Amino acid sequence: MSIVVLHEPLADSPVLPPDGAGTTVHAAPTDVPLTRTFCGQQAEGMSQVDMEAVGAAAWDPAPESARVCPECDRAVTVGHWDVC
Repeated sequence: MSIVVLHEPLADSPVLPPDGAGTTVHAAPTDVPLTRTFCGQQAEGMSQVDMEAVGAAAWDPAPESARVCPECDRAVTVGHWDVC
């Protein structure tokens, strides 16, 4: 399954920091309409990560100051998800 990687916007700022610092990183499937992440959050308002620009070898492009959603990580790495 192909995925899209998303940064959740910061609650106190409508602008995403250039490196995604302080944000939560989520993943969503690309073979269904992009409405929810693997953890069930609404994808609307999240910013898509350009994985080629980041040069990340794994799905997680997060800098150390970003948080990876554990549910999305489990869905991507183990393959268990329930996207509504």
